Amino acid sequence: MSRAGRCMLCCVVVVAVTVLASIQRLGLPASIIREPISMNKLLAKRGKDQSQEHKGTRESCNNRTCLWEKQQLYRKGLAWDMCSALHAHGADTHHHPPRYRLDESRNKTRLASMFNFFLVIDSLKLIYCFIPKVGSTSWERLFLVMSGIYDSMEEIGQSETHIITWRTFRTLASYTVAEAEKLLATYRKFVVVRNPYERVLSAYQDKFQEDYPASRVTRKQYSEKIIRMTGGSPENVQRLLQSQRRKDGTLNVTFSQFVRFLSHLGGPKTRQYMNDHWKPMNLICHPCLVDYDWIGHYDSLRTDADFILTAVGADPKFRFPNFTTNPTGSSNGDTLLRYYSTLTTAEIEDLYKYYELDFSLFGFDIPPSIRSLLNNRGRANDYTTIDQTRLPVT
Repeated sequence: MSRAGRCMLCCVVVVAVTVLASIQRLGLPASIIREPISMNKLLAKRGKDQSQEHKGTRESCNNRTCLWEKQQLYRKGLAWDMCSALHAHGADTHHHPPRYRLDESRNKTRLASMFNFFLVIDSLKLIYCFIPKVGSTSWERLFLVMSGIYDSMEEIGQSETHIITWRTFRTLASYTVAEAEKLLATYRKFVVVRNPYERVLSAYQDKFQEDYPASRVTRKQYSEKIIRMTGGSPENVQRLLQSQRRKDGTLNVTFSQFVRFLSHLGGPKTRQYMNDHWKPMNLICHPCLVDYDWIGHYDSLRTDADFILTAVGADPKFRFPNFTTNPTGSSNGDTLLRYYSTLTTAEIEDLYKYYELDFSLFGFDIPPSIRSLLNNRGRANDYTTIDQTRLPVT
């Protein structure tokens, strides 16, 4: 089929293409690809009453709250449909539909590995699954101030934030299985996700270009492994180990080397190199097991945060902070272009394949700057633009 023909076909299947990539990757038959089900059918399928759960989400929706609720319904429905498709064809997605029955996780070690990122905020009857490089430090600061540990978020340093958070709040993994099941069924739950291309760049900038104690620890742990895994011949590896050595004994890692390293992960021999800052989001927060009340996006973080805080009854004086201690600018189009233009087309595509399930479950598209880059290389027409997660909530 010609390139023009593919574009026309893409227009026809645009409503289903978000799930197509992951379905194809898992070898599932194309017959399960379908248009998203309607709101009424989706809610009925989940055993929920539309009049009780999302009031005002009808076609006449014309106010900010209503639009946000409609946006949330779309995001959750997208994840639900994807998980249902995977589960129906035998993929390992734990239990679906979500029943909060952790039968596959009765082993305490297994439970700890699955729910170590689920922060339990008892005062709000809230569970927050935090994902590194998606504003999680800011949420932790907010919860510490709301708990009266600190008077202001500005006074809490980054490392201090993490240390005090772990001392103050329990994670879901610290409860018994029965307790965890009860909390999942009775507390409200939310997660904030981010476009994988942006999150990967943020992780690289923070851990391999910045120079502070935590980044040095990461470089010490991973930089030599990355060079050895991506350096090619033994002779070239030795050359890189010398030429890219830093004064602190760690190694400089290029963005290309980091991306190639990520593309090697996933197999049993490479799981030891997984790090929370670049681990796929679905492996951290398990959207096919946990039925989230809210799914926030990094690019609408403050809007999502305002609505979530209001929904849980937080004091209006507490609002999501408008600062970060380690800004990288990794969501900026020019920054994305500057870094991703150093990659080969194959490296960009391999990175997409590695995070394919995150793209599909959470409705992310290739960012415009990277799409433009691929277009200039004659590749963008092999992808389809879908941007239905962004309703006009302003």
